[in-house]
Amino acid sequence: MVTTDLLFCFIIVIVSSIKIAYTHKTCRHGDIDTCRCDLVNGSGVIDISFGNQDETPLYKDLKGPDNTYAYNPCYAFSSDDGITGLAALGNDGYGNFGVGQQKGASWNTDESGSLFILYSSGDKYFNSTVNLFCDDQKTSNDVIAQGTDNTYTNYVFDFSGPALCPIVAPEDNKLSIGSISLISISAIFFVYLVSGIIYKKTRTGATGTDLIPNKNFWSSIPGLIKDGAKFLVNRCKYRPEADYDNI
Repeated sequence: MVTTDLLFCFIIVIVSSIKIAYTHKTCRHGDIDTCRCDLVNGSGVIDISFGNQDETPLYKDLKGPDNTYAYNPCYAFSSDDGITGLAALGNDGYGNFGVGQQKGASWNTDESGSLFILYSSGDKYFNSTVNLFCDDQKTSNDVIAQGTDNTYTNYVFDFSGPALCPIVAPEDNKLSIGSISLISISAIFFVYLVSGIIYKKTRTGATGTDLIPNKNFWSSIPGLIKDGAKFLVNRCKYRPEADYDNI
């Protein structure tokens, strides 16, 4: 029973580590971030934390084909008629309407590998897609409002400039997910081993190698590995003979 529980714990730790490793598709430290993305492909960090921090948009009066827009990277702003928490705002000439909130902003890549940030509005009806284009030949970072796509609920902005180019940060010697998983598994095994030894020593009076918890199981592992290897080799070598009738 103890052996089964131990194996179950190991499986849970490994599966959880794999799940964490594959959860973040775009940014190493999480795709939900309003300001910064450390790209999983190792190309560097994109930091858009240069937006206004005074509740006003850095980019305003952006003329689109249909409406006028405002956008502020990283920090939320408010409209003059009381819409708060905004990343992007539209105005159709009759009034303002939110097309994206900073809260929940997610970094993504499309099928071609192009990077964009997706913002959802407070009512979850409208979205804004901000396409990011690295252009280190420019001296400023600019936003162009493209209007809605063919869904009529997603507003598209093109954000380009040198700030959208990944910057390779110096190694900070942080542990990788694999290292964390290995340390976690080793710690669990150590606790299991020490607890088992103490239990067998105090409760059963075991000595020597008999102190090892589930000794028979662990001593059988080399043999099981050997048998498994032999099975695989023999399966690969096995070729069924043709079944011919005698003449």
